[in-house]
Amino acid sequence: MLKKRLSSIAIAATMGLAVTPALSAPTQGTLGSTSTGDVQLYLFLASSIQISSLNDLDFDFVTAGADKSVAESFCVYSNSDVGTYKITTSSQNGTAGGYAMKHTTKADTLAYSLTMDDGSGKKTLTSGTQSTDSFPANSASTNCGGSTNATVEATVTSANLAAVAAGEYTDTLVLVVSPD
Repeated sequence: MLKKRLSSIAIAATMGLAVTPALSAPTQGTLGSTSTGDVQLYLFLASSIQISSLNDLDFDFVTAGADKSVAESFCVYSNSDVGTYKITTSSQNGTAGGYAMKHTTKADTLAYSLTMDDGSGKKTLTSGTQSTDSFPANSASTNCGGSTNATVEATVTSANLAAVAAGEYTDTLVLVVSPD
């Protein structure tokens, strides 16, 4: 029986699962005019993270001739003891680590770059790759108290704008945050 329990604990530890610590046995009451017993409580709170206050990145109407950028701020909350997170982004239309918007009626794609800023300066992101930088999460409120603590910025170069047909371009950008 002990061998089976140790094996289960080893499997759980390997899988990263929480193992309930050995709690002392409850104290049972005795027969009398009153009776008192006690039990221990145990709770394991897993690390959680949430991204919120996201808005679409809308370049609106642009003309070729200069680089165009659009930025949106959002909130990242985490209760992890480290207090930081990494981000992985991916572009539905991008290839080989790059980001791209696709023309809605033609085969043209429009490449763009992406940066992330937590107030300490812009960091370049690569599609499909977790950031090497860690960013501070809000640990007080799941919605950052109605504020934001991170900004993502997409930029299309003038050269890329000049190289594609006029029309509407779209992409779905996926942002995945994970606690450090």
